Amino acid sequence: MKKKMSGIDDLYERAAKCHKRKNCYSTHWGRNMQIFVPRPDDKFNKKNPKVLFIMSRPGPATIQSGRICMDNEDETAKLFKKCLEKSGLKRSQIFSTNACLCLPFCSVLTNAIPTDDQIRKCAKLWLKQQIDVLKPKLIVSLGKVALEALRHIYTKSGELKKFELKNNIGTVIEKSENTPIPIYPLYHTSKNAQKSRKPPKQKKDWKKIREILDGKYKSPKIANKKISENLR
Repeated sequence: MKKKMSGIDDLYERAAKCHKRKNCYSTHWGRNMQIFVPRPDDKFNKKNPKVLFIMSRPGPATIQSGRICMDNEDETAKLFKKCLEKSGLKRSQIFSTNACLCLPFCSVLTNAIPTDDQIRKCAKLWLKQQIDVLKPKLIVSLGKVALEALRHIYTKSGELKKFELKNNIGTVIEKSENTPIPIYPLYHTSKNAQKSRKPPKQKKDWKKIREILDGKYKSPKIANKKISENLR
């Protein structure tokens, strides 16, 4: 008999022991590579968050703190914290996770963008479970890796397939049969992504989250552009 899921902490404990995570890196780097799964910030809402934020993968700062945390000393966390303040949401009202939960201990891979295979495996196995456990009112994907992970979960969503950050920023993928939770894709808060979407514009994007939750936001339609295959 399968063990009944007992919440998000239990899920992360099981993810840390996941035998499949080493398979994600076994082709070129060997099965003995050390892989770390940082735990979620205890200040996040682990039961019924209003918003689930999805980023790409844990950064090196999580090695020291051991947590996916807004207080980590890196550019990504610093801008995330400032943007959250602009949204009017408290830390106790949100939960933040990653499309890929693993951080490999390898200088070549620690800051590497996850491959599509890694995104697909972790999305179908762990991200989907987190969404099912947390049942947020809104999902905010940060960056193209998170957006791609959601495409692997909601495979029948035509809007997700067409969505491109450059052309569709500010658009909400509404709740439907194919996307049971509304999705608001935004740029990542990383230093690299800030080159494409400057912090002042990102803060304005985040201010719309409250309007979306309150049902007061009028979302533009998705522009019919070719989907970019570049995950950077």
